[in-house]
Amino acid sequence: YLLGLELGLEKAADMGAKILLAEARRIFHPSGVLREGSSHYHLLLTRNYASAWLMAMSHGRPEEEPLREIAGKALAVIPHLVLPGGLPLVGDISPDCPPEFLSALIAGEAGWVSLLDEVAKRALLGLRDSRLDVFTEDLQKAGWLKAGFGPWSGLWRAEPEGWIHMPGHGHQDCGGFDLHYQKSPVFIDPGRGAYGETGGAAFHRSGQAHNTVLVDGKDPYPPNKPYYDAIFRRLVGGSPPQLRRDLNSVSLRHHGYARLGGVGALSRNWRFTDSSLTIADKLAGDSARLVTRLLHTPMDAEKDGGAVILRGGNAVFRLRAPDGGISLRPATQWLAYGEGRPITAIEITGECGLPWSSSLILEVL
Repeated sequence: YLLGLELGLEKAADMGAKILLAEARRIFHPSGVLREGSSHYHLLLTRNYASAWLMAMSHGRPEEEPLREIAGKALAVIPHLVLPGGLPLVGDISPDCPPEFLSALIAGEAGWVSLLDEVAKRALLGLRDSRLDVFTEDLQKAGWLKAGFGPWSGLWRAEPEGWIHMPGHGHQDCGGFDLHYQKSPVFIDPGRGAYGETGGAAFHRSGQAHNTVLVDGKDPYPPNKPYYDAIFRRLVGGSPPQLRRDLNSVSLRHHGYARLGGVGALSRNWRFTDSSLTIADKLAGDSARLVTRLLHTPMDAEKDGGAVILRGGNAVFRLRAPDGGISLRPATQWLAYGEGRPITAIEITGECGLPWSSSLILEVL
């Protein structure tokens, strides 16, 4: 599309416009968020459609208005993905550019926006700063929930159907979340810094690399396939996940593990006070299972008896697991494609008879 306009190739420009408008209906949810399930890819596709809109505007093209609407809705979503400590890099990180290059889609005028001429820059920043018309309820339907509770703020993920979206890089992050205390990230999504179906690339897409609950080491949902129909997915995966916010808590309920037999719904509730977070977990069923709860933190972490002490920013926390079984292992958080830093994975694992319930308690010291 861009080359067609720049080189005066009318047929190429026309076909490019048709592709862009048709694909937008497929890859974006009606709320405006990219279905891919990646915060960085959402910024990237927002940039792509904003580029097309700006070019259409400068050439007086008839598709300028629909491209503006697509870019505007995508821009309006971005504040709902950002926490006080920055943009959580949920899901895949694109090799096209580092996340910093697209930072002006959040605020400021750096990176890609600094390369635009003044007319285009003013138009884009005007659109960015004027679009505030995305509702939290619409984004919840798309699988994203941002919520704040006093000094705490978090971003939660649960695919609308539970099964990972296709086509896409699909992370097994049902119930995954990022949590900040004031401006300090406490728990983060590690992201993924490389493509592939084996080794570390596959690991960072699995439930093992997300802040979620695993049963018998399995992912929350089976691998998705393009030839599965809606009836089959519902028979295997149960009713869609329910992710909602209450006055002082967030709750999730899904049936992804029912496929194992003897396992019912998994329920998780994050309840906040100004100085604590309690994560209450319940798993229905009538069998014996291995239950693993995972948390990934960029803070300094050390064992303290049956608890873990976290230090970072201006805060110190104690994480307790009353049932025990808490351990630490090294992990990686991806900051850009192929660029990572060491973090710590906290793992709480135990053999459980179902029905089962337990809790994790995080206190500000």
